[in-house]
Amino acid sequence: MEEYLRQLRIAAETGLYYISLVSSLTLIDICGALSSDDGQANKNNFREWFDKYISHKYTVRGECLFSGEDCYQFRCSMLHEATTILKKSKYNRIFFLASKSIQGHNNVFAINNEAFLNLDIKIFSEDVIEGVSKFLKEESNTVRYKANYDKFIKLYLDGFPPLTKGVPTIT
Repeated sequence: MEEYLRQLRIAAETGLYYISLVSSLTLIDICGALSSDDGQANKNNFREWFDKYISHKYTVRGECLFSGEDCYQFRCSMLHEATTILKKSKYNRIFFLASKSIQGHNNVFAINNEAFLNLDIKIFSEDVIEGVSKFLKEESNTVRYKANYDKFIKLYLDGFPPLTKGVPTIT
């Protein structure tokens, strides 16, 4: 998991915006699965995990602007349709700023009866990384986590014997 987080940090810091965004959304799904009894990703696991570890960062004056449900709807649109246009959300579109000089994050805009949520890719990725770090501190020693993590994809730098030897392998 640490290697996954390391690579996500690099993507966010070096302007690999698509990779950073897709990896962040996928990581939420992965952690929801790791914390579940059956090790499977699903809508409820995703929403519950996000609400527990991340949504508090998106609360302004007592109102959560980006909840587990909002993030799940965005996840579905982004990962399955490559769009930031949402069909089943309080927002019509989410837009991410990907600038090192201009920062805009956690802002809602209403234009022509449509609602837009503005997030910053780097901040969102860092929020996910912080959520995962907290999750790992709380859960990595539990029986459920260990059972699910045994199946987690890993990078084996020296290969995965007997299938590969001396060649970095991901499996």
